[in-house]
Amino acid sequence: MDFFSENPWKFVIGGALVEIGLVIALVKSGRGFWLAWIGGVAIVAAGLILVERLIVTEREQVEITLYDAAEAVEKNDINAVMKFIAPAAPRREELRARLPRYHIEKVSIKNDLKITVNDKTSPPSATAEFHVVVTGGDRGGNAHDVSLPFYFVVFFERDKDRWLINGYDERSILQGLK
Repeated sequence: MDFFSENPWKFVIGGALVEIGLVIALVKSGRGFWLAWIGGVAIVAAGLILVERLIVTEREQVEITLYDAAEAVEKNDINAVMKFIAPAAPRREELRARLPRYHIEKVSIKNDLKITVNDKTSPPSATAEFHVVVTGGDRGGNAHDVSLPFYFVVFFERDKDRWLINGYDERSILQGLK
């Protein structure tokens, strides 16, 4: 199933390459039946791209949850952030107490995001590892407009039809670098 989802570029590039070959055949031969093939390939490629867009995999759902939680943090909306945290998460109350001390302006998740889904656990779980730069300051006025890099490992659990954050580890920013 992941072949048809996660990334539409294989269909875009594959379709474009086949189309180029068919156009070359059309120009060289001058035979109109190549137009039918060109149209057919375009329809199939468009259909595959549509299927890719309509299927949201578990990994993509975790990614959406992560970005939505980051957006709630940027809005400094503690209640919205807490909606992404599992009720039984070990660090839930710590997070609830810690967030109001800061004013966050920007949460920039870097492009090294790696998500692993484990559907063999009960409930299903996932792990997201990534670098992030958080810009903001403390509400006491001691620091503002400060950008700090972090490396996070965030743990998720499936709760009915959505993913919730069950915990996180903050690790050395050197981790994950290649």
